[in-house]
Amino acid sequence: ATYHSAHSSELLTDYRQSLLRYSQPFMVWGVFAWAQTFLERYMLEVYQSMADVAAYAIINQFGFQTVSLGGALLMQLVSPVLFAKTKSQEVSGKMYYLLIGFGLLMAVILSITAVWSTEIMTLLTSPAYSVYAKWLPWMMLSGALFTIGQLASMSLLIDLEPRRLLLPKIGTACLEICLLLVSVRAYGLRGVIGSSLVANAVYAVWLVGITKSKLR
Repeated sequence: ATYHSAHSSELLTDYRQSLLRYSQPFMVWGVFAWAQTFLERYMLEVYQSMADVAAYAIINQFGFQTVSLGGALLMQLVSPVLFAKTKSQEVSGKMYYLLIGFGLLMAVILSITAVWSTEIMTLLTSPAYSVYAKWLPWMMLSGALFTIGQLASMSLLIDLEPRRLLLPKIGTACLEICLLLVSVRAYGLRGVIGSSLVANAVYAVWLVGITKSKLR
């Protein structure tokens, strides 16, 4: 009984240590992600008007957040299937097809949004914000790029390699922070959306490149 008790205690300790090692990268890059998100709104509030802050909140909610939440739901649906796979190359292969499918779906949604962005903004908010409708598809594109990167990152999470995500996540967060510091004062809302687009494009390409490299 003493042996089994000691063995169980060792297993529990190993499990806790493994869980801590796996979760540590999430805690590190979470700080940078928070700073990135906070700075978008803060910079607009400091250098532009409250009208720009309100417009950003609406465009971010219906553009970026809607797409990223849809992507998060997709990740929840497919992750049990992918985590059941044991071969890294097989998982990466399925992820690659999932990314292509998501990209095609978003191309259709973005095309529809670009054509009827004014009508969509008027329907969801009020005619007063229709002047900002032209930015809605761009913010959706930024959300789509971020989601593509998130989907691609699943191959590393399944292989229990979250530490390999530290560089792309922190790197792109720092990139957007630098772009915001330079662009928001001069370009306002355009600067926020442009910074988000550039950073998330880099993030998507970086993570898709990692997924493709695992296929070789």
